[in-house]
Amino acid sequence: MNKVKDKLQQLDKQIQNIQSTLGSDHTKQHVLNHELALTEKKIGEGINQLRRTKHEMEIKQLKIVALEHEVNHLTHVLTKQQHLLTQHIRARYMMGESPPLKWLLNQDSLHTSSRLLTYYYYIVKSRQTAIDHVHETKRQLTLNQDKLNQELLEQQHLQQQLTQHQQKLGQVKQHNIEVIHSLDRN
Repeated sequence: MNKVKDKLQQLDKQIQNIQSTLGSDHTKQHVLNHELALTEKKIGEGINQLRRTKHEMEIKQLKIVALEHEVNHLTHVLTKQQHLLTQHIRARYMMGESPPLKWLLNQDSLHTSSRLLTYYYYIVKSRQTAIDHVHETKRQLTLNQDKLNQELLEQQHLQQQLTQHQQKLGQVKQHNIEVIHSLDRN
C-alpha cells in the first residue's frame, strides 16, 4: 500500500509539473499574442506615417516647382527691366550733362523748350519707374529664392524622416516575424 501511495504522490507531482508547464506555456503564448498585436498596430501606424510623409513630400515638391518657375520668371523680368534702365541711362547720357538748364536759358523758342522739358520730365519719370521696378523685382526674387531654399531644406528634412520611418518600420516588421516564429514553436 505504501508503494501505491508513493506512486500516487509521484503521479500527483508529475501532474502538477505538467499543469505548471502548461500554465507557463499558456502565459507565454498569451504574452506573445499580445506582443504580436502590438507590433501589428505599430506596423499599421508606421505605414500611415510613411503615407503622410510621402504626401507632404509631394506637396513640397509642387511648391518647389512653382517657386523655381517664379524665380525663373522674375529673373527674366529683371533682365528686361535692367535692359530698359540701360536704355534710359544711354538716352540721358546722349542729352548731355544739364539739358534742362540749357533749354531754359535758350529763349529762342519757348514752345520748343517747353516741349523738350516735358519730354525730359517723362524720361526722368520713366527712368525712376524702371528703377523702382528693378528694386521691387529684386526684392521679390530674393524673397522667392529664400522661400525656395526653405522649401528645399524642409524637403530634405522630410526625406530624412521618411528614411527613419522606413527603417523603424523594417525593425518592427522583423520583430513581428520573430514573434510569429516564437508562437509557431510553442
